[in-house]
Amino acid sequence: MSSPEPSSEASPDEFAAWMSRAHPDVARESALWRWHRHDFEHAAVTDLTSIRPPAEKWISSNWTRYSDVAAQTEFCSVPLSVRLDRHAGELHKGQKQLTHAFASVQLAQVAVETAPIVELLRHGMVDTDDVLPQPGSRYRLTLDEAAGLAHLLLLAVDVARAERSQ
Repeated sequence: MSSPEPSSEASPDEFAAWMSRAHPDVARESALWRWHRHDFEHAAVTDLTSIRPPAEKWISSNWTRYSDVAAQTEFCSVPLSVRLDRHAGELHKGQKQLTHAFASVQLAQVAVETAPIVELLRHGMVDTDDVLPQPGSRYRLTLDEAAGLAHLLLLAVDVARAERSQ
């Protein structure tokens, strides 16, 4: 009966113990030893629940996006939004209601990266009957880029308000 392979998180000592049980005739640090070590260190199977960023309290399991590509798995916050009254929404004529266009902001962390990003997305109507994310309106900003944009937007508001009050 063969010994179960060590996980990719196994320590060097755990790997050595496994090698001595599973392949006792392979010399330590030989080419074949290094071959097996590379195989276990670069496992092709990843348990996606094991790559959850540590201690990120903003992550919502309801908004996490899993993918068959690890670099596309994202741990996300609940999106927050602001209404955009100058953009096309969806008019429900029979119900006399309007679904407004909106911009959403969401934190996300790609599973294989170490820092979160801020995603900004505009939702509205273009060539559909629904309020949907608009092509070309998705911005994925580093934290520094998001802070820079936020400061610039606030500066623009301050300048416009100061000009109006004079």
